[in-house]
Amino acid sequence: MEAAETSAIEPDATSATEILEPEPDQPFSADEGDSKNPLITPISSYEHKKPYDQAREVLLKAQQLWKKGEARLASETALEAYDDLISIRVSRKQKAARRKLLAERRQAAQVYVEAGIVYIKEYVNRNGDNATARTEGRARLAILRDVSRDYPDLNSKLSRALDAWSAS
Repeated sequence: MEAAETSAIEPDATSATEILEPEPDQPFSADEGDSKNPLITPISSYEHKKPYDQAREVLLKAQQLWKKGEARLASETALEAYDDLISIRVSRKQKAARRKLLAERRQAAQVYVEAGIVYIKEYVNRNGDNATARTEGRARLAILRDVSRDYPDLNSKLSRALDAWSAS
């Protein structure tokens, strides 16, 4: 009984390269390589980043896109950074780290709202600046309110953009 348990636990005598070798009756196609080499799957190490570091990178990318004038991409990327930064918690006792995190959240919100406003204005202009396009623009601007409500200056920018289309 002990020998049966041992053989069940021990690995087979075949090596990994033998397992990957093609069967003799199943030749490789041109896409798979030549039949002399085994199939090899490259494995690269994935560098796992801390959520804060990853969020910072996304924020920097959003800021770069915004500087290049890519309003839509900057807005989408900034929202991703904002969501990531919101999910990070820092104790009130860590005042410097908390201030830095809050400032970065604010930066992400600013890029998101400002780039979003610009992109939506461009969208309305591209679609003829008519009543239908303005209604769609107002609806899209209202979505930005979820982030802007926590920042009075961004909220007022958004309100001015909404008011400009409401009056017309």
